[in-house]
Amino acid sequence: GDSSRELRPERNMLYEDLFKLPGEAGRFIRTYFLRLPRRRAREDDPRRTYSLRDEADLVSWRLTELFLRRVMCVDGSRIQQIRNLGDRLADYVREQNDQRFFRTFFMANKYHVFRSALVKTDMACLRRGDSPLITFDQYIEIFEEGEEVARPDWDLARDLTLIRMIERLHQMGWITDNKEAIPDLTYEELTEKTVSE
Repeated sequence: GDSSRELRPERNMLYEDLFKLPGEAGRFIRTYFLRLPRRRAREDDPRRTYSLRDEADLVSWRLTELFLRRVMCVDGSRIQQIRNLGDRLADYVREQNDQRFFRTFFMANKYHVFRSALVKTDMACLRRGDSPLITFDQYIEIFEEGEEVARPDWDLARDLTLIRMIERLHQMGWITDNKEAIPDLTYEELTEKTVSE
């Protein structure tokens, strides 16, 4: 090696972020499981170049589920409900090629926008004679604390649903054919609620 080069230990950002758990679980999930780039990171930080568009094949529900069970101690029934919803929404997006719904679901930064998009899509399914994407009870269990009272972590539940959707859509080839449907968002943009509605 070059002996004149200053030797300094490489920082392992994943390792450092592990020590911030479970308190910063939402940040961890968006960064490592949803692959959203961290533009404010230092230039040598690999998280700067993450890209969901280019790395959809790295999105793993199995790894996410393990994280939820072991690190977050999330109830198994809620995890299963989120997985089931992700599967149904992925099937819907592929069958209807509904890029618009996919992007709205991904980027909604206010609860009422998110809820409205899901309700409208569900109603459209019912009008076509299809079965509903989500039942009232499932919706309450995943996203609300009571009727019309959003869980404080509704957007975390949305991110988890997205992880399952993206994995399934990638497996079905839809992501490869519709890369432009994935919003080119940074972690900061999604987190700071600056996405325009």
